Amino acid sequence: MNSIEISLSTVNKINYSDNCPLYALKYKSMFRDTLNNIEGVSVFPIFSLLVFFVFFPALGYWVFKADKKYVKHMESLPFDNEK
Repeated sequence: MNSIEISLSTVNKINYSDNCPLYALKYKSMFRDTLNNIEGVSVFPIFSLLVFFVFFPALGYWVFKADKKYVKHMESLPFDNEK
């Protein structure tokens, strides 16, 4: 076995402490099992992908189509001393 490769059985035999970088590996299977037991958990990645592909192209469209006067006005607001 390569020194970099760590099997799950080796990880389970290690005495863990808070300072050990392998601390999270002990709970990796616990999180995987917990997420697999939640009904409908597969909807979340699909929803996140939809939000990403709707929000960011819409934002990009707005950036290129926004009125330049409006952008200049909003850009200068933090430096205005008038109220």
